[in-house]
Amino acid sequence: MQKLKQFAATASVLVLLTLPALGYAQQDLRATIEAAIRSDPRSAGMSNEQIDALIDGLTEESVRRGVSQEDILWRPQGEMASSSVHVACVIPQIFCSINHAFGFDGSDYTIPIWLGAIALMLIFLIAGLLEHHHIHVMRMRALAHGPPAPPRVQ
Repeated sequence: MQKLKQFAATASVLVLLTLPALGYAQQDLRATIEAAIRSDPRSAGMSNEQIDALIDGLTEESVRRGVSQEDILWRPQGEMASSSVHVACVIPQIFCSINHAFGFDGSDYTIPIWLGAIALMLIFLIAGLLEHHHIHVMRMRALAHGPPAPPRVQ
């Protein structure tokens, strides 16, 4: 019983210590959302009440989903930042098109080759299953009609 009381006291102290930090984080998140909305030219035609209501709604939803200020302010760095620049394709255009369709960029043809190989294996698998089914159906038909009758000798 004593350990339970000690645990409850420790847990309540931890909760009380983290509440101000959560409040500060929520205010910081609200300020970030407000800055993002006010910097958008589409908000110029909105009243302050509409903007405040939008900020409150987005802040509540962000807290509910666990979105932090860093998530909102994050920008790609390094190679990811320059991914909007189109990379020249040095392999056949069909491979580049397949790469681009699946969200990859560059001249690496590993992905389209593997996709083609897997598709080919799937075609062989389906063909084998269909052939096996056809043979099975033919055997069943033959058994349903019975064995052929021997020729009669007169």
